[in-house]
Amino acid sequence: MRIPAHTILAVLFLAASCARVAVDADRVYEGDYDSYLGVLSEWTRTDKVYHNFETELVVGATFHGKPYRDALRGEKARAEKLSPNESPG
Repeated sequence: MRIPAHTILAVLFLAASCARVAVDADRVYEGDYDSYLGVLSEWTRTDKVYHNFETELVVGATFHGKPYRDALRGEKARAEKLSPNESPG
């Protein structure tokens, strides 16, 4: 009995997604783009699945925890030059 490749890929992806990952929740948005990218990278995970040296699947996900939402809100306000009373959220 031969197992389809997409079934194997799905099982591998699900197994990899169950791994615990440490997150630096102390990293906060400091009002500039570089600090936003730092928070974004802290809460984003990506992975690739290869088959015969070819990329079969690229997956990326960002968990929208409170530190990330705060950074996103602050960066949007900074980028759009919003006044404090116009700030989203």
